[in-house]
Amino acid sequence: MDRRIKKTKTAIKQYVINTYCKSGDQKLSISQLCLAIDINRSTFYLHYQSIDEVIKELEDDALSAIGQIIQKCGFEYMALLKTICDYIKENANLFKTLFNVAGEHFTSLIYKRFYDIVSSSILVKQVEDGTSKDYVITFIIFGTLGVFKKWINENFKTREEDIVLAFLKFLRLDNLILFNN
Repeated sequence: MDRRIKKTKTAIKQYVINTYCKSGDQKLSISQLCLAIDINRSTFYLHYQSIDEVIKELEDDALSAIGQIIQKCGFEYMALLKTICDYIKENANLFKTLFNVAGEHFTSLIYKRFYDIVSSSILVKQVEDGTSKDYVITFIIFGTLGVFKKWINENFKTREEDIVLAFLKFLRLDNLILFNN
């Protein structure tokens, strides 16, 4: 990608992230963005059709990065969770924007993208009441997202190490889940 294009797209994304983090205002206009970062509307439209398209690209970037972390760490859970926590903390404004602006859309994308990965990485013991593995995996993914969202919105007041340990405790609750290492 051309250096100028990359610089422009980065400036657009950064402005969207910073604006939504500061104000939470979901009525960001393209005119306002262009004025703030000193580009023409035509320049914006060369790269994106709307602010929603910028948000979609931010979602894709975050999901891709998390996918790369999973590939790098595999399912060594302590390292994986620690690395994901580090990434989220380093990109706090991005994740605040995605959780609070894209909201349900972002969480459903994560669910769809990582369901099979989570499913193949754990074994669920048979549960007496017949609870299916699908429900357990759904609980794990959305529970994890809820903890991350709370952690982000509380400005990381809990230490990363404590978040990782909490996840491991949750996932071993009642010996329901065995890691498939």
